Amino acid sequence: QGLVSPRADIEGSAGRRSGVPRASFCVPRAPGHARYSKRMSRASTPRGRPTLRSLALTFLTLSALSCRAENPPARASGRALDRPARAAVSEEEEPSRPRLTVRCVHAAPDRWHADLTLSRPVRALAFLRGPHAFRDHWRVTTRGARAVRTADADFVVADAPVSSFSLELPYGDDQPAKDYRPFYRFTDEGSLLYTGHLALALADCPDRDCSRPVIPLSESESEPAPLDGQLTLVAAPGETVVVRGRARGGEVSVPLKTDGTYAYFGNLAPLETADLVGFVDRGFPPWLSARFDDLLPRLFALYGARLGRRGEPQKPLLFATFARLDGQGRDLGGGVMPPGVVNFAINLGASYLDAMTPELRGDVDHVVAHEVAHLWNGDLYTHQGDRSSGWMHEGSADALAFRALRALGALDETGYRARLSSALSRCVLSLGDG
Repeated sequence: QGLVSPRADIEGSAGRRSGVPRASFCVPRAPGHARYSKRMSRASTPRGRPTLRSLALTFLTLSALSCRAENPPARASGRALDRPARAAVSEEEEPSRPRLTVRCVHAAPDRWHADLTLSRPVRALAFLRGPHAFRDHWRVTTRGARAVRTADADFVVADAPVSSFSLELPYGDDQPAKDYRPFYRFTDEGSLLYTGHLALALADCPDRDCSRPVIPLSESESEPAPLDGQLTLVAAPGETVVVRGRARGGEVSVPLKTDGTYAYFGNLAPLETADLVGFVDRGFPPWLSARFDDLLPRLFALYGARLGRRGEPQKPLLFATFARLDGQGRDLGGGVMPPGVVNFAINLGASYLDAMTPELRGDVDHVVAHEVAHLWNGDLYTHQGDRSSGWMHEGSADALAFRALRALGALDETGYRARLSSALSRCVLSLGDG
């Protein structure tokens, strides 16, 4: 059986844009930042300034670098993106942190309901990822509680200490800057939710009305610590929740972590090969389904043979969504996160639905080969030295993608050398006067 199911008829599938900034595949990252969804684009603005010495060393070891710039950062540990405002607290003054339980229910096709329950009353909690504009659409339903945004973080605060907060989370296509998109939708059935956006820290209210909340830090802390707790995901009737590599039925509990993962809510049957489990949008055009079916198994087999088999007890989990765009454009994105999750978002205008052009096939192949490479160069192996070197992390994924596509016959020798030359030229041009 191929990875992609037969195409289903789509009703009311008007194209919608994901809102992800267009970009290519190499970007400097700050330490602790996670790697996020990326987009193919011809436009690029070089960022990150590797030295000539480091460029030469990397070229000798990898034979290629792709230093095209992008807005989203590369993947790493997934710590909070912006350090929120803090209030120093001595070890003696610090109260014990409450334990947090979050129950997130898929209440309607386009809406989730989240209950945040604490082991003791508090006045304020801070979301560790953000601040983000998509939370403008989230609604706090607890009486006497409200949302507050500062320049550093998004908070939920109450007039008096409470033991629980309730939130309504509507589906949205918003793509936050330098972070994972909170939701994706499949054209036929199901949605993805990014669990890391529900990670929280304890916050304080230095002013009476709690209009400027802060996150307290003990003397031993350098950054906000997430509240220990559990996230319970509940599917709608007839759905299944899939998280961390396997289907878990209608309800599943996982540790609540800042560096979360995508959870699938829906009733698509998983499509399995020897190397991965996939949930692939049945709205894919036939040519795109055929390309995924052909390329993905061969890529996994090649990377495994050349770089070593991945040793996790579960297979990598793949999500691929599709949307029709208004107009004639195309928007190809992807990303990888632990534990072994890769997602693709393929959005195409009407002119690309019936036939594949050589240029589009090349872009699709590159996105797929690049992102699958990150399952090895990010999850299985990591480079030494400064982990903020996104040009190394992303450049090596491009180098692996170029070589893999040539080995599989998707790139001929001329095309391989042209891509290699273009990548090196972009790196040299990015050096500027440095």
